[in-house]
Amino acid sequence: MIDRTIQPKISDISGLVVPEVRHEVLRNGMELHTFKAGSMPLVDLSFLVHAGKMDQTVPFQNTFTGDQLKSGAKGKTTNEVAEILDFYGAAIFSNPYFNSTEIKVTVMAHQLKNVIELIRDCLFFPAFDENELVRRKKQMRLRLEQNLKQPKYVAAQEESHLLLGDELWERLENKLEDCDKVTVADLKRHHSSYYYPENIEIFLGGYISDDVVSLVKRTFEEVEPSGKERHRGEKPAAVPKEVQTKITQVGGVQSAVRMAAVCDKNNGEFPFLLRFVSFLLGGSLTSRLAPIREDFGYTYGIYSSAGVEGGYNVLRIYSNCDNKYAKPLVDEVYNQFARLQSEPITADELQKAKNLYMGEMLDAGSVQTAWIDTLIGNVVQYEDSPRDFSYLLEQERMCKKLTLQEVNDKCAEILKRGNFFEVVAGKPVGFK
Repeated sequence: MIDRTIQPKISDISGLVVPEVRHEVLRNGMELHTFKAGSMPLVDLSFLVHAGKMDQTVPFQNTFTGDQLKSGAKGKTTNEVAEILDFYGAAIFSNPYFNSTEIKVTVMAHQLKNVIELIRDCLFFPAFDENELVRRKKQMRLRLEQNLKQPKYVAAQEESHLLLGDELWERLENKLEDCDKVTVADLKRHHSSYYYPENIEIFLGGYISDDVVSLVKRTFEEVEPSGKERHRGEKPAAVPKEVQTKITQVGGVQSAVRMAAVCDKNNGEFPFLLRFVSFLLGGSLTSRLAPIREDFGYTYGIYSSAGVEGGYNVLRIYSNCDNKYAKPLVDEVYNQFARLQSEPITADELQKAKNLYMGEMLDAGSVQTAWIDTLIGNVVQYEDSPRDFSYLLEQERMCKKLTLQEVNDKCAEILKRGNFFEVVAGKPVGFK
């Protein structure tokens, strides 16, 4: 019988194993990165186009260009493309970012041969059907109308505005009134400017064989090279606003609370220490913000994350709660910061956080489709990073050697009231 009143001994987690990535350049200049992972008969195929929101000349131009690749291709109508993809169980999605756009395909391994040419034609020879664009713009408008009623969405938008500054936010914001401005001509112009072989990388992973790799190579080498070099777009240069509290009245019984600290400019490397601090703060039962949930009952969940926004390293804390608890929740976050100054992180807490960090990386590797998502995510964030999983091994190395002094010094530097934007969307009480 296990005595569950006795905490198990805390020990190191190790053994991170990552797939090996192979690289080659096709005859037309497309870069191909391949890796084998998992046992599910599923192929993960992503195309990273080196153009994003920063490159658009009309609102929604980049988003709709990626989204409308399925609206007919090489003599096939929108419906014909949809029927073929549905019949073979394939799907195409687009994910727009600041400086790039991912076109993601999922398909069963044995069905790839039946859709690969269609995928190529959608990527390089789309029709951009006028009626389909009208339908999609209507969908986007309805979705934005609904989102603008949701505290969670509004708070995230307000936070991004504060972090990016007025000028950059004006360029990137998806405004409701801009939905109808983009035309088919805008999509065709954007596509012809950026969707050429030398400007697109192929990432192929999952349950793949050498035959699958050869099939992808043959199919995409049929596209003629453009003779152009890879596009190097303008990097988003944020000018964060002064630290402030922003309250937006929206929604009903709940408020969305977001707090964010702009720490320093990103130097092109993953902000490991900042992300580790986020693991100490929120997300687990033993994190430093857990009392806000467990002891005070202000919320069902409070979380922390770290990343890069507009060229800056940013630490975020976010939660949803009853309107009457929004102000007490924010105040208690600062109380927990103060507690960290008088009761610094202990050796046990450090080891638990290291295990949580390592456990998340190991857990991501247990899901076959997560490998390509994490690789693409790293390349999107750090454009010049290696196209492999060495960054995960580097995080493992840094995690193991991290000291208590480094962690507590970073907490003391960042976790102060004057460093954090406060954004609350809902109908909170108690804020001036």
